[in-house]
Amino acid sequence: MFLSKLTLATATATAAAFVVESIAAQNIIDKLLEDPNNDILSGALDFADLVDALSGGGPFTLFAPDNEAFEALDEALLDKLTKEEWKPQLQDLLRYHVLDEEVPSSDLRSEITATTLNGEDITTKDEPLRVNEDANIDDSYVDIEGGNGIIHGILEVLTPTSVGSNVVDILEGDERFSTLVQALKDEELVDALSGEGPFTIFAPTDDAFADLGGETLGSLAKILKYHVVAANAHSSALSNGDLATLNGDSVAVVVVDDAVMVNDATVIDADMIANNGIIHAVDTVLIHFCCSKSSKSKSIKSSKPSK
Repeated sequence: MFLSKLTLATATATAAAFVVESIAAQNIIDKLLEDPNNDILSGALDFADLVDALSGGGPFTLFAPDNEAFEALDEALLDKLTKEEWKPQLQDLLRYHVLDEEVPSSDLRSEITATTLNGEDITTKDEPLRVNEDANIDDSYVDIEGGNGIIHGILEVLTPTSVGSNVVDILEGDERFSTLVQALKDEELVDALSGEGPFTIFAPTDDAFADLGGETLGSLAKILKYHVVAANAHSSALSNGDLATLNGDSVAVVVVDDAVMVNDATVIDADMIANNGIIHAVDTVLIHFCCSKSSKSKSIKSSKPSK
């Protein structure tokens, strides 16, 4: 099913690639399209809108899982990644297979650590030559040269953090969000945000909470829900307008050039991808008329001293 969904999208591109071959040096996408064992990867790159990025520029090193490697993944994961709503998660997975430098297999045997296009590191090991622990290099498809990089076939799909981590897991793994994580636990919101999603969290850092100076706020649960949108909103998809949050009120998003504002907060670290949504770190706690002081008011204890 996954194969049929993604390979159909590449039929036209495959035909075009053979025309291009006679005109210019093939790039790594052109080289992929030559081998039917790469049909799922080629289709996934097309569906994820990454073909243009990997057709120019470079140099790149692409670790290319074959069809069998993709088909060995969990069926529910494969089905999810073919849905438009979850395209950022597919993009994150695919970028985890690409380096922004050309590394021949001879250098991989030196057991290097390198940063992929999704920002996470991979490591290579020898005997057998592999990426991370289990993705063996395919000896029959290695050092495939393209005009803008090199391809090494691998026999297993590499899985970035986003595949196995929900939004709460990501927050818990980042020391900048210890106050937010504790608040979510105190208000018993962890289970809800560990569900299917999608969720977009505008996540105040510990510094943002420290800036409150111990101020007594209204309903803590309402404040926390005011930071969550029921969508899988990548920063590239954000535009000027209001977004409804889980507490029923809306936040105002303003995009100017590369800067994103949410009410009076600035997004300072965008697009932390999880398997059930996306986190954007913000420098200010979002407080609105929804969260006015009441008899049930609470103060949020920051893990950092107030400034």
